[in-house]
Amino acid sequence: MITMKNFIYIILIIFVASCQRVIHIDLNSANPQYVVEAKLFEGTNDFTVRITKSSDYFDTITPPPVNNAIVIIANSSGNNQTAAFVGDGWYRIANYNAPNNVTYNLTITVDGKVFNASAYLPSHIAIDSIMVDSVPGGGPGPGGPGKGPRISLKCIFTDPAGVKNYYKLSYIANGSNPNSQRKYDIFDDKKIDGLQTKNNLRGRFNKGDTVEVELQSIDAKVYDYFNTVNAIASRDINNNASPANPNSNITGGCLGYFGVFTSDKKVVVIQ
Repeated sequence: MITMKNFIYIILIIFVASCQRVIHIDLNSANPQYVVEAKLFEGTNDFTVRITKSSDYFDTITPPPVNNAIVIIANSSGNNQTAAFVGDGWYRIANYNAPNNVTYNLTITVDGKVFNASAYLPSHIAIDSIMVDSVPGGGPGPGGPGKGPRISLKCIFTDPAGVKNYYKLSYIANGSNPNSQRKYDIFDDKKIDGLQTKNNLRGRFNKGDTVEVELQSIDAKVYDYFNTVNAIASRDINNNASPANPNSNITGGCLGYFGVFTSDKKVVVIQ
């Protein structure tokens, strides 16, 4: 299999052989950065944090875990708790109680560096229903024009009026299947404030599929993080642009995010 590095070398060899000129490309090793992925869900759940270090272009190993950090979470009511290290860069507080409409503050101290993040856990927003929509086709098999029926799913929910809301809508198709994929959309309520709305799920579905749909309500900074993740991925695919880093809501010079989420799920079996 040709890797990206081998591909670059092959291109250089062809270019040099054809032009008889030596082209110098500067691929400097990048200094490793700390990478944080912290997730807090409403209600009583395990609060988990994963800390690793990024690797540069020339590394072939898995990013190394960071096992010597101090991780503290506090809420606006003054409740501070320290996460226990559980191995391989993971830190956890079991059965952490996270009520809604509260601001949570994360502090990570490691190797003389301090990283801070703040995120607001909004109100829970429920899924009203999942609509299965089948568009007839003209031939066998699922698909577009001239083929069999195309099945789409819509998540229906009601946005609270007068409150700025941000959403992450995702699904898992056939969750017991190791080849199943999870996809998500990020959007705000600028055009749907106070309305019941139908949101198409990305992807193709077939009869017999079991689909778990999840609607998360997130805060503005987490929305910005995932929004830039999508924008960067789209730009890299369409324009072959150099990858960039998404906007982190963690200060102090690390990558990653501190996410607080409400979550509502519904499962539908497509008949």
